[in-house]
Amino acid sequence: MLSGLTRLSDLRFDALTEVDNINFEALPALQQLTFSKVVTKASKLRVTNTDLRNLNGIDLETVGDMEISNNPHMTEVNVNKITNATGFVSFSANSVNLKIMFPNLQNALNMTFRNASEVSLPSLKKTTGLLGFYSNFFEDFSAPNLTSTGDLVLVDNSKLSNISLPALETVRGAFQIANNTALKSITNVPKLETINGALDFAGNFSEVDLPKLDEVRGQFNMQSSGDLDCEPWEKMKANVRGKFTCRGGVRTLSPGIPATLALAQANPLALLSLATSPQAE
Repeated sequence: MLSGLTRLSDLRFDALTEVDNINFEALPALQQLTFSKVVTKASKLRVTNTDLRNLNGIDLETVGDMEISNNPHMTEVNVNKITNATGFVSFSANSVNLKIMFPNLQNALNMTFRNASEVSLPSLKKTTGLLGFYSNFFEDFSAPNLTSTGDLVLVDNSKLSNISLPALETVRGAFQIANNTALKSITNVPKLETINGALDFAGNFSEVDLPKLDEVRGQFNMQSSGDLDCEPWEKMKANVRGKFTCRGGVRTLSPGIPATLALAQANPLALLSLATSPQAE
């Protein structure tokens, strides 16, 4: 662990390839990592409050917990070799131009992304817990190979206009899409069949199409300030175990999971315990 070295600007390791934990904290002058050999193994990676632009030299094959936060000039994180993330992965409060790339990641436990301009997960197939996106700046989000996830949350992504989840079949927790002001339609989720928790969509969209959805085990809340036609969704009532709400042309939106947004801001992991049990009518 390196912490509080305020004048350290360059960090050099000539032989390091494997380490238990990487923890760089409160190194405000650190701009460059120099590794003569690439670090491929670490159980935990934490980089917070540094002046780093990237994580060049750290190319892990697997990782447990991974926290990248409060690095104002961090513009790129490309972890090319990681295929499995077994702990909690979190990105927050880095540069608004940050591009995050996990090109070969297939399985993850829990991942949250905040304040990023791009998040690329082309190979991701499954997340066990939360997959959450909050206050990001990308226009498109696609997870072409994702088939199953725990909670799936997209909240306050102001530029998001397209969501593509062509292989998604099961959400084992809550599925929440809320306050993404540029999102006018949710139509590229063609295979979703089951939501074990709640469905909670709130925004100004005018079209939602989930053609295969036949079971929501929590509550169903779909509210839009746009011209949303709720008639096609009336047939879902019989397959919703919790309270059913669908409204279009709403001036004041009410999240179906009342505490979700506040909890997400304070602690994304709290979402894991929300909305997974059926609620009475």
